[in-house]
Amino acid sequence: MLKSKLVLFVSCLLILLGVSAVGASELPLIFSENWDESSGRLPEAWVVLPRANSEDTPVVSSDQALSGKYSLSVWRTQGAVNMTNWVAIPFPTVPKERVVVSFSFWATDTERSLVMAFSGNDLDISSMMGAAAGPFLSLRNGALQSYVSAYVDEAAFVPQTWHRVSLDVNLKNRSYDVYFDGKKTNATPIGYRNNDLETLTAFGLGFHAASASAGYLPVYIDDVEIRGY
Repeated sequence: MLKSKLVLFVSCLLILLGVSAVGASELPLIFSENWDESSGRLPEAWVVLPRANSEDTPVVSSDQALSGKYSLSVWRTQGAVNMTNWVAIPFPTVPKERVVVSFSFWATDTERSLVMAFSGNDLDISSMMGAAAGPFLSLRNGALQSYVSAYVDEAAFVPQTWHRVSLDVNLKNRSYDVYFDGKKTNATPIGYRNNDLETLTAFGLGFHAASASAGYLPVYIDDVEIRGY
């Protein structure tokens, strides 16, 4: 009896280890976007999140693209308020265990610019723009940085070069790992900005400059992919 229970326990453990070890590319696809079916307009699946006093919103652009003709341009008018409107994609299927969001970016310069985050639970989708967000990251001072209670450099980036980012989130542990150009950047899992989130339901991006005068040139986003279960 004891032996059979031990065998069952070991079998279940191996199954769990196998699931957790599955590569991101093997996970079920929840959503993908390369903007090329958009005809230069923001696809209907994306939601605009207004930011007080901002008239700047990310737009689909043909100025830069990694694959195809279009990408998403996240930008700001110089001299305007330093935080723009965001765009976000609600997850068509809400994952329960793990979600991996991957995208490529091309930053014009090293100024503080792109900000990205997740919303969750039953909170309004716009909650990702502040302290109620789950995973929260930014391009700032020439680096991709994570943020919980302070900014932490995850990887330096090269301006005017395409880089690939993957955010691999463990929903049960409320933590995530960052992969930059295929390499894991963090030694220990990174926590959420708001650790009360039990679910993650959307991912979004905006522009947050250091001041009204500094940081306004665009960051381009392409080949967004969301996988999970």
